[in-house]
Amino acid sequence: MKYNQKNIIAALYLKNGALVRSFRDYTPDGDLKERIRAYNDSGIDKIFIFDLSDSDDEHEVNLHTLKEINRISELPVYAGGNINRLEDIKKILYTGCKKAILNTLKPVTVELAKEGALRFGREKLALSIFNVDLFFKQKSDIEENISELVVLNSKLAGTMDDVTEMPYTIVTEESELEKIAEILTSDSTIC
Repeated sequence: MKYNQKNIIAALYLKNGALVRSFRDYTPDGDLKERIRAYNDSGIDKIFIFDLSDSDDEHEVNLHTLKEINRISELPVYAGGNINRLEDIKKILYTGCKKAILNTLKPVTVELAKEGALRFGREKLALSIFNVDLFFKQKSDIEENISELVVLNSKLAGTMDDVTEMPYTIVTEESELEKIAEILTSDSTIC
C-alpha cells in the first residue's frame, strides 16, 4: 500500500546568486532573504532551489547563496542544478541542503547517482524528471540509488503512481485554481 502525503513546497530559481522567476524567465523576482523568511512563517513544508548557473564561477556564487538560504531557513531545502560530478553533490549537501536534486537530462546522472548513494546515502539524493524515458531505461538503478523524484512536468501527475512506488513531487508554475485543484486531487505532491 502506497502512502500519499500532500505537502506545499516552494520552488525557487537562482541566477547569479539572485532570485529569478523560473527556469526560462531570468527576470529578478524580489528579495530572496525576505522570501525565505516569509516561507518560514507561511505553512510551506520544504523549499526546492534550482541553480540555473551555466559556469563554475556562477555555480560557486549560487552555492554561497544556498549557504545563506540554509542559514535563515527553518524548512528543509533541496537543491539541484549544474551537478556534473560527485564534488557538486558534496558542495550542495555541505551548504546545509537536505538533498541534492540530480538531473535526468545529463548523461552522467545514473553513474553519479550510484557514486552519490555510496558516498552520502540514497536518502540524500532526489532526481528531477521531465519525462519518464530515462526512468524506464534505468528504473532499477534509479530506484536503488535515489530516494525521491522531482517531476518537472505536471502532465505526468496522473501517471506517476502507475510508473513507480517511489515518492515524488510535481513542480508546476500553474497559477489557475482549477488546474492546481486538479493536480492536488491526483496522488501527487505539488510545489
